[in-house]
Amino acid sequence: MTKRKSVNYPGYTHQNPIPNASRIGNIVMSSIMNGTEPGTRNVPPELAAQVVNIFKHIKLCVEAAGGTPD
Repeated sequence: MTKRKSVNYPGYTHQNPIPNASRIGNIVMSSIMNGTEPGTRNVPPELAAQVVNIFKHIKLCVEAAGGTPD
């Protein structure tokens, strides 16, 4: 049986003691992502900037799990 691996990455933390994501085999599942700026938790007023930040979080999460955006 494949073990679950907790995935955490710099610039994003939860208020509760849970990991940013979990990896089981080649599958990575995030707990929650939002439009905050990585590292600051500031929320830009524009929706487009929030969406850009979500993709930044996805990239950081995938890389912390051992993958690449490619």
